[in-house]
Amino acid sequence: LLTAENLWYPRVGLPEGAGFPENRQGNFGEFDLTVQCAPGMLPISQGEREDLGDGRYRFRPPYPLPRISLVIGPYREDRITVDSLSYHLYTLPSHRFFEEYFQEVGDTLPAVIREARQDYERALNLSYPFRKLELIEVPVQFYTYPRIWSVATERVQPEQAFLPENGTLLPGADFKSLDRRMNWSLDRNNQSMTDKEKEIIRFKRFVESTFTRQDALPRWMSEFGNYIPNCDIFPHFYSYVNILDSPRWPLLNAALEGYLYRKANGADPGGGRFSEGMTDEEQVSRALRDQTLTALLKSPRDSRLRTDAVQLSGEYLFKMLESERAPGQVSGLLIHLVEAHRFSIVRDSLLIRQLQQQLDLDIRPALQVWQEGKSLPAFKVRDIEMYRVQDGDRLRYQVTFLLYNRAEVPGIVEIAFRARGEGRRRGFGDFGSDTDLARTVRLGAREAREIGIVLDSEPQMIQINTVLAENLPRVFTQRFDDPETRRKAQPFDGEKVIAYLDLENPGEIVVDNEDSGFEAYNPPYRSWLKRTLLGERGEQEETYERFRSWRPPNQWEMIKNAAFFGDYVHSAHYIRSDGGPKKAIWTVPLPDAGTYDVYIYIIDKNLLTNRWERRNEWGTFNYTIHHDDGAEDINLDADSADPGWNLLGSYYFSQGKAVVELVDRSGGKLIIADAVKFIKR
Repeated sequence: LLTAENLWYPRVGLPEGAGFPENRQGNFGEFDLTVQCAPGMLPISQGEREDLGDGRYRFRPPYPLPRISLVIGPYREDRITVDSLSYHLYTLPSHRFFEEYFQEVGDTLPAVIREARQDYERALNLSYPFRKLELIEVPVQFYTYPRIWSVATERVQPEQAFLPENGTLLPGADFKSLDRRMNWSLDRNNQSMTDKEKEIIRFKRFVESTFTRQDALPRWMSEFGNYIPNCDIFPHFYSYVNILDSPRWPLLNAALEGYLYRKANGADPGGGRFSEGMTDEEQVSRALRDQTLTALLKSPRDSRLRTDAVQLSGEYLFKMLESERAPGQVSGLLIHLVEAHRFSIVRDSLLIRQLQQQLDLDIRPALQVWQEGKSLPAFKVRDIEMYRVQDGDRLRYQVTFLLYNRAEVPGIVEIAFRARGEGRRRGFGDFGSDTDLARTVRLGAREAREIGIVLDSEPQMIQINTVLAENLPRVFTQRFDDPETRRKAQPFDGEKVIAYLDLENPGEIVVDNEDSGFEAYNPPYRSWLKRTLLGERGEQEETYERFRSWRPPNQWEMIKNAAFFGDYVHSAHYIRSDGGPKKAIWTVPLPDAGTYDVYIYIIDKNLLTNRWERRNEWGTFNYTIHHDDGAEDINLDADSADPGWNLLGSYYFSQGKAVVELVDRSGGKLIIADAVKFIKR
């Protein structure tokens, strides 16, 4: 089993990745390979296999390739041709475990294969460029390392994909478990299905999970994901057939690859899981807040973060360019460029020239800022409303909100909705068949806009994806209550530039858990495991963790949710309630003496917990307010408190610093510390 990384044949230039990101070499070459095999062995490589006799075989690919591979083994070959494309399956004769699961599907298989191929080509808007696709069983210990500079790994070669023997480690090849889940669902819904229909579902599930829908696992499960082979066939559509050469912007090829890859795989914007910690995209955004993309790629950060950074920033770059022209214009030009220059190197000058001539778009300034810029946009979302509005002779649904970009660089947001009654959250651009229900909005530096969207169907939730920004969570979500009807309101579908206003209301003094005036006090505590793993290195950098209402942490941890108070970072601290000395302290600077109303921010419990977790009572949150007349203890029932600002009382404070404490006497499962607000009377 030989791949290009083994350097088993002479290659021009430096190995891939050497000197990255400055040096991103790539070449296409004509290959002519002759192989001598022992009796009973079958060689597999790119191009058609020509039997020369006496165990000798020749391979001559009909098109230039960036690399070739060679596999030799006692293989059995299965072949099927669909629409002039031949599909080959190479397995060991004793490894035919899958045959018992596909006894009836034979005559239907070509149609199922055709549909799977067309679905993927439609999602990417690119056609499969090769004449064959070979699925080859290889030893289970064959391991491939992810690359920072490309989504392609040695697991997938031109025309080929290497599958672990007996389908080991492939979730889609666990047909027995799939059958159990399928039969359970059928029994539960009192439905039936023929054996042939079940086999079609098995086959589709295997193809989608193995080759075309390999979604990344959450970061907290990444140690398990390392053992799941990535057989995504996207490299066949770009990585192994196109090279965009750019000496000035050496990351441009990786950016275009990342943009197309995330487009093909329907990248999940995230934000739909209230219990998740930092997503991969949010990790990238945090890393790029104060350093350039080039500097991040040179840093010793973990390789997965750097790989994600290339893909996400590439997606962001081209979506920013798309936002400057009518929908589909930039993406259509890019797709045409890729299709027209397959198996060849394209210079960046051609891309720049075509965008200038056809779309009057000069991308050079954007490329420089993208690769060397150190700032990200930061969006504020305010005053979201949804109501019924009379539009001609029918009632429709009006959604309006204010959107602010407080940063000195432009940015984009993507807006999508979930309709009432949808059983699952859809991705952006996948909201039913009505594409009017998804929109991209571009905001310049320190720009504010009022956004209006008119919908035919009643939305249940709005999702505002900030793509690549300082925002946490990356996706701002808000559920809608039952709408009122405003008969006199006029429908508004579009954008209005408004004056950029400071959103801090005069007379209000707010200290959030993200501010310097907040402190979460933890008593000295380090578990044996932490002492063993960290030694004398101290605690690791504080980050945003998964929310676990069933098992809160013993030390204060930060969590994020769009329902928490925040400017562009919506977060809070939480901890297990056990009556210990742990507490949260807000120190509020007061410019003047006087009587102030003191408020505390409480999140809606239903937005932070699953249905079955809401039975766990949070109990009473116990606050101590230090004022001029002493200290007063206030007990607030967190389970029945109104979502948002809750008044604790009115007190007289001298000029200087006022202190509010949240102490651990809840008696419930956990306590949460978010923000306090003072308003002078």
